[in-house]
Amino acid sequence: MISIEYNLLDPYRKVNQRAYARIHSHFNYWHYREYINQEIPFYTGIITTDTAATFNIDVYRANWSPQGSISLSFYCLIYKNGDKSKSYFVEVRYNYQDIIIRKEKLYHWIPKLFWYKTNSDFGFTNVDNHPLISESELLELMEQCLELHRDLDYRFLNFDNVKCPPLASLYTKKSSFHYLIQCETTNTIKIGRAATPLKRFSQIDSDTATKIRLIATIQNDYAIVVDELLKQHFIHKCYKKEWFSLTKADVDRILSKNLPYPINQFLGQVDLYNPLLSIDTPTSQKV
Repeated sequence: MISIEYNLLDPYRKVNQRAYARIHSHFNYWHYREYINQEIPFYTGIITTDTAATFNIDVYRANWSPQGSISLSFYCLIYKNGDKSKSYFVEVRYNYQDIIIRKEKLYHWIPKLFWYKTNSDFGFTNVDNHPLISESELLELMEQCLELHRDLDYRFLNFDNVKCPPLASLYTKKSSFHYLIQCETTNTIKIGRAATPLKRFSQIDSDTATKIRLIATIQNDYAIVVDELLKQHFIHKCYKKEWFSLTKADVDRILSKNLPYPINQFLGQVDLYNPLLSIDTPTSQKV
């Protein structure tokens, strides 16, 4: 998973690391600036924020990934009205890393974003976030981008090996169900699991002051584990506890089992109960 470009740059990176950590950071900022000046984005999208501000997003395939790990990396350049002089730069990195579920170490894909702002001295300076674009909005655009470029997205491949054992070898098989419930007031979606989902829905309906509707149930032989993976996958969209601010596209990805490995391997029969109410989502489109 380590690119040729990474190997070529590695000696310089090691020199910088030994010399001084800040020099190493400045090298990265310079690299980002030079990279986007020389490369052509393979995707361009638009994000319209809640304040009606419209931003262009150019997506580039990153030319290296962290050494010694399985990861999928992309660069995003964020700018407004065609002006790149005041742009933001984001490294979007999907790491295949471990999570402890019921005392077992299980690997799955976790996104991590690194934000930078234009700096006249070193190209870009590290910042915590973008003032108007949220992490969830940018990740939603990336999902749309990767759905059009599946040849670049290897999160759906099976990476099971001695270090990353398969889910079925770690946990006992026990059939149960995932359920998706929509709150008609907040338009949020509850992701949960139950052996008898219809009975569970009746209990939640009785305990909830606002009106809710059951959208779907999904059979799963490892629902206890995959339920936690699903919630980790959408953690950046968590509204409150098990309620998530999902888009219609997110719900469609769950119901069509179009989610990264190992989640996509264990979602079984889907039963639909009610159509999803309209959800207002940030505008993102291919240009």
